Amino acid sequence: LHSKMGMMTMKRSAQVGSLFAIISSCLLLASIVTTRHAAVITNEDTQLQQNDQSSLRRLVHPQQRIMTGRRLQEQPETNLPPRPAVKLPPPPAVANEVAPSRLNEEQKKQRIKAFLGGIYPHLDDDMLPKYLRDTMPREKLSVMDVWDVDKDIAFFWHIPKASGSTLKNIMNFCFDLKRAENTDGLPSMEFKRNNILNMDTTSPDGLDKSFEYREEIFSSGIDLIVSNYFLAGAALFTERHRGRTFTILRHPIEIAQSLFHYRKKAKWERTYREDWNKITFKDYANSDSYIGNWVVHQLTGTMPWVQL
Repeated sequence: LHSKMGMMTMKRSAQVGSLFAIISSCLLLASIVTTRHAAVITNEDTQLQQNDQSSLRRLVHPQQRIMTGRRLQEQPETNLPPRPAVKLPPPPAVANEVAPSRLNEEQKKQRIKAFLGGIYPHLDDDMLPKYLRDTMPREKLSVMDVWDVDKDIAFFWHIPKASGSTLKNIMNFCFDLKRAENTDGLPSMEFKRNNILNMDTTSPDGLDKSFEYREEIFSSGIDLIVSNYFLAGAALFTERHRGRTFTILRHPIEIAQSLFHYRKKAKWERTYREDWNKITFKDYANSDSYIGNWVVHQLTGTMPWVQL
């Protein structure tokens, strides 16, 4: 019996080792893509800044323009032609959300569900998701623990605008890994596209449905779970089907810039904000629409209005 279990363990270990080797390769490739994407965003922002400065310079008399790093040359005002008065428009207002203090209990519940996903995992003594496996070195595990670990499902915590979509495409088309994602109408236990089980794990309503059918989802042969919600995504795992988490991190300022420019043009997204085309990134960063410390709030299960 021990000999047979040992052979099965070695075979399963090789399979899971290959999976996480693939994940490591994906992370390396995604980091390269992220670096290039960040360079494009930086160039776009630099161009926007230059355009804004050009617009401001056009409002000033040609003989009074201030060059960078130089002081304005003193000239008698009488030598200059009269300059027409220019009234600058006030900065556009950002459509702020209702302050938390003005929300009733039902509105607060809806806001919390939308931000955190609506379902919560079982916790261990350290207040961590109970069925997400600790990354203990394999040499410290017993034979039975190794056999159990090798059945883990990879859990990709998709942080928005951090190369998550690129990584999903790599894992699907390059490495033939199966995942759950709602791609066609109402969620269903069918593979509507290549390697894509038509179940939603990225929205609160979809997570509710996936939680109800989680045993069927794991029995379908998927290789990983993907979700923007860390705690709600962790709630899908069970004692029989545990998960091991990985993610891709990106500088929070770069994420904020990318998200701002994306949401004001992505008409196909439910988070599309047409009004953001009338404001600057600085206006957005100073508004209530900007959420600071998003990653920490997701990990700790706290709302944006909670002081960390």
